[in-house]
Amino acid sequence: MHISIINTDNNIYSSSKALTILSYFLMDDIGTRKIESVINWLKDDEYESAVLNYSYIKKSNNMVNIYCFYDGYEREEHSEREVFVIEKAELIKLVQQWGQVCTTFEYVKIIKEGNSISLTGVWAKDRFNSEK
Repeated sequence: MHISIINTDNNIYSSSKALTILSYFLMDDIGTRKIESVINWLKDDEYESAVLNYSYIKKSNNMVNIYCFYDGYEREEHSEREVFVIEKAELIKLVQQWGQVCTTFEYVKIIKEGNSISLTGVWAKDRFNSEK
């Protein structure tokens, strides 16, 4: 199991680089205002890729690759480049969950267990407790 703890503007802890990429994608690229526009872009097959504040994202079939824009490779795919890969439908679900939890809770806990990812809102006192 991998865990990432964030608030709406700061990554506090991540146990993997992939979750760090997802965390910053949610915080910096989506925030609290771009939820619907990102969902609409994901559903629209006209555009294959986009450069956002933090990340470069690329859609291919039903998968989405999220790359850190500031890793020295910019808009290219590279074998040494860290990438967060997720199914498009799963990312849409996560973006919708993000919209709910980031506006209600002080912190957001991202848990990746196997191929399953969940977002949970937590309060400050519970942010490092992995059992809640």
